[in-house]
Amino acid sequence: MLTQTTHILNAYIASVAQGNVAQIGTLFTNDFKQNISGKDRIYSYNKDQIVKQLKNNKGIQQDCICSYQIIEQTKSSAIAKVSMKYDNFTKTDYLTLYQDGIQWKISQVNTTYH
Repeated sequence: MLTQTTHILNAYIASVAQGNVAQIGTLFTNDFKQNISGKDRIYSYNKDQIVKQLKNNKGIQQDCICSYQIIEQTKSSAIAKVSMKYDNFTKTDYLTLYQDGIQWKISQVNTTYH
């Protein structure tokens, strides 16, 4: 169970921070949603919008140090924190993951910058 969650988190980091979109089709649930906390409001995106953005960034390596922490995990769900530390700020993604049949997928990402 932990190995599958770790695999999905590593694939997410590879897609977002390293431009490796090879596994992008299997990362997200169909009803996936990302919320990004902006200065004055929250921006929301669906699966199609995020997949398109990540594919547009294919091959682009972010200049950051990535780490993750599994905050809580049960047999069928997990909450994880992914940090991308840049020189002047840190992007933090809080991921909700669910087991979809035999496969784990990301259903939601809430992003903050600090």
